[in-house]
Amino acid sequence: MTDPLTTRRLRRLPALDPSIAPARPSISQIRERERKRPGFAFSVHDLCSDFVSAYPELGLAVNDLGLLLNESLARQCQDPQLVLLELARMALPPHHWSAVPSSASVQEMIVELVDHQHRTLRWELSRLAVLVDWLADRHNRSDLRSLRCGWEIFHDRLLEHLHDEETDCFPLCLVLSEAGSQHEGLPTSGDCMLRLASMGETHKQALAELDEMLVLAQRADLSFISPEAGAVVRGIDAMRSALSVHTDIEGGLLLPRCLKLAFSFYEQARLPG
Repeated sequence: MTDPLTTRRLRRLPALDPSIAPARPSISQIRERERKRPGFAFSVHDLCSDFVSAYPELGLAVNDLGLLLNESLARQCQDPQLVLLELARMALPPHHWSAVPSSASVQEMIVELVDHQHRTLRWELSRLAVLVDWLADRHNRSDLRSLRCGWEIFHDRLLEHLHDEETDCFPLCLVLSEAGSQHEGLPTSGDCMLRLASMGETHKQALAELDEMLVLAQRADLSFISPEAGAVVRGIDAMRSALSVHTDIEGGLLLPRCLKLAFSFYEQARLPG
């Protein structure tokens, strides 16, 4: 028999109580939203100049293939998906990130996270999806099918997390950093703490999922010769290192600072929680 006290505690958590949990978008809605997002997305509809800008090492390949920089793959290639696969094989993970100094402002940290780190994470999610899909379609192997299934789940979860940070958590951080002695626009204390705490949980889950997929990719790379499998291993390994840096910035600098600001504001204003 369930302890009534435990039940009451669980129902305080929106994620565990469907009656108060926020509505989440479907997988198709997440993907459609990303398709409409402006900017480079490692797709056949991107300009070749954008490929070279995001992955400079592809400049030679684009030139050797005789591709026009101001045209997309879809408009100038007889088989754009095959060319996209070739570019995905040759591209190197663009996670050239470094730690943010502790003296950085909240605004500076968010600019680094959104304009640099989120952007390159999205590129790599799309690039690695091209390689994983090709491997699973080309080789009828259970480990590759498991890798594709895991990658699709991870891909959509991380995209949703990035979107939530950009539209909810980071704007809240900016409000907290700019509020000064004014408290207009701040949510209740309980809502504020829940939104801030949500930033850290998805990163832990993402790192654990990447560890599992790295094992699957390494098994595939060892069992048969494939440049695509090797590229996936290197890409997942690089993404895991990059997410560790990303998590350190958010969990070690941004989140503690914003929590401290929130505690101070709500203590002074005694806003309802």
